Parts: sequence; structure tokens; C-alpha cells
Amino acid sequence: MSEPKDMSCLHKRALLNQTPIALERLIAHGRKYESAGLVHDAVDFYQRAVALDRLQALMESARQDGDVFLFRRICRLLEREVIADEWLALATKAEALGKQAFARTAYREAGAIPDRIVADA
Repeated sequence: MSEPKDMSCLHKRALLNQTPIALERLIAHGRKYESAGLVHDAVDFYQRAVALDRLQALMESARQDGDVFLFRRICRLLEREVIADEWLALATKAEALGKQAFARTAYREAGAIPDRIVADA
């Protein structure tokens, strides 16, 4: 299935580089990408709009999905330090979801890689 023309990478780039552009428009496009499952693209729009509430919501979604890379990216955008307990919780969630690579990365960030994870590598 192909994405609609207005969601192409070229269209996205043009939107993100427009100046001036209304914050409401950026957020609307972010929501559109988010609802299409293109969360990393949505983050680009929320970042440009400085939509901290939307970024926070996506950070919580990343936790629930065990998505280490999205979680790390959003934490950086929010200039938020992640503590070891958060990494461990994320690792546990990723492991439960069968996302072993994400689990390994999160355990590594926490400074604790269990033997069962090392054995799977």
C-alpha cells in the first residue's frame, strides 16, 4: 500500500521548511502522520511546532511499545534525563513484547544486561 501523495517525503520536507507556518498547521500534520502510523514523521512536526504535550504523549506511547529509539529521541527533544529505572522498565516491556534488540539497548542504557539477553545476542 502506498502512502498518499501529500504524505510523501518531499511534501513533508517542504512543509517542515516553510516559513512562516502556523503552529496549528504543524500540529495538524503531526496528528495526520501519527494516525497513519508514521510516528517518527509526526515527531518531526511536533518538534518544529514545539508541541511538548504531543511529544510527551508519544513518549508514553514509546514506553508502552517498548520502542527504545523513539523514547530516546523524544527524551532528547524534551531535554529530559532518563534514569536507570526507566531504562529497566522499558527493557522489561520490550522483552515482554519480543523486541530483543530494543531490550538489549535499554538494558545497556541502564547499565545492566541480564545473562538471558546476552545469550540471545
